[in-house]
Amino acid sequence: MSFDLPAVSLTTVGFDSECICARLSWAAWEGPRFSSYDIVRRTQGVVDTVVASIGDVQATALVDSTMDGNMVYFYHVRVRTAWPGVVAASDELSGLFHALDGVVNLSFESNTELQAIDQTIDDLVADCTTHEGRLPLPRAVG
Repeated sequence: MSFDLPAVSLTTVGFDSECICARLSWAAWEGPRFSSYDIVRRTQGVVDTVVASIGDVQATALVDSTMDGNMVYFYHVRVRTAWPGVVAASDELSGLFHALDGVVNLSFESNTELQAIDQTIDDLVADCTTHEGRLPLPRAVG
């Protein structure tokens, strides 16, 4: 037996550096026997992971904040129906979150210079919690 189900449409996947998240939206399901939306994510070479299951047919957005930087993410929405095993899935949308632009090679005259830079970076990361999640401007080392 086959079913002619309406298409599911994932309309937007936007990556947001402020919240370190992806904002997804999709068109509401207009087909029969809705059970849930599964929001599915994968990365290159990794199997699909359901990041959320939503039981409200009118819900058409999700914020995924379980991400890492310098990673390409692929998303699709899957609609589960009340009929066992009968699902409809959207096309996949993807995007890169916080791409690594380049590598800077640093040279040091001595191990003391390297230790001073290392301590400054540690201090900046520790200070991050006291500056509303933003790194303060670096201060001179010396």
